[in-house]
Amino acid sequence: MTDEVRRRRARVLAETGRRRAAEGGEPCLSVLLSRTRVAFHLEALAGVFVAEHLTAVPGSEPELLGLVQHQGRLHPVFSLARLLGRTQPALGQRVTILLLRHPLGEVGLAVDELGDFLTLRREQLRPPAPGEVAAEALTSDGVIVLDAEKLLAHPIFTGETS
Repeated sequence: MTDEVRRRRARVLAETGRRRAAEGGEPCLSVLLSRTRVAFHLEALAGVFVAEHLTAVPGSEPELLGLVQHQGRLHPVFSLARLLGRTQPALGQRVTILLLRHPLGEVGLAVDELGDFLTLRREQLRPPAPGEVAAEALTSDGVIVLDAEKLLAHPIFTGETS
């Protein structure tokens, strides 16, 4: 499934300009966190993969689940649930990870499972509920569209943690 996601993402990104012009929409990938569907704009994502093992970092903040090696590079993996102020469910044997583009390098976000590719149009979106961390918008069917820049402003990424 991960290879399929990579191929689809590449195809969608290649057609982004035409799709935006023709449909006025923004390509996104939805994921599941517990029972909540959230989505990221594809342009914010560097990749998607499944890890068999995370290496814990002693003394780290609870948001940091561990480190993983992927394609010869080491990535920190954070709990998207915890970053959003939610409870982190128990991790399974395999962890689905989104790689989010970050100015200092790619950051892994652990999610429960991949969802669908979406094309979001402005008219489908409404303001997020008050208090939704890093939320940009809410779709008519309840998907929370996340703003990667707002998420990366979390204290864990800016060095402002205790």
